[in-house]
Amino acid sequence: MRRHTQRITGCGFYSLLATLYTISKDKTLVVTDITKTVNFALEGLIKIIFFKNPLFFQLEKSFLNELTYLLVDNPNKRMFISDVTGTIHIYSLDV
Repeated sequence: MRRHTQRITGCGFYSLLATLYTISKDKTLVVTDITKTVNFALEGLIKIIFFKNPLFFQLEKSFLNELTYLLVDNPNKRMFISDVTGTIHIYSLDV
């Protein structure tokens, strides 16, 4: 598993599983279980995330094209990811 190697183009949070999703120009989706990786600290009104172990990832998926947009639809348990070709990938987040 690795971290993104290029600019992150999208980020989403699935509250039911406390899971963070990030996509990048490096054509990867990284899924991180934040219950096992972060401590939270409050600084004013901004929540700052400190990673205990930034090398822990639950899943990494590679795509053929650069990823451009990510939307997590919490109520319907779906995630939508688009790429530079206009393709929209739809995933169920149902456990």
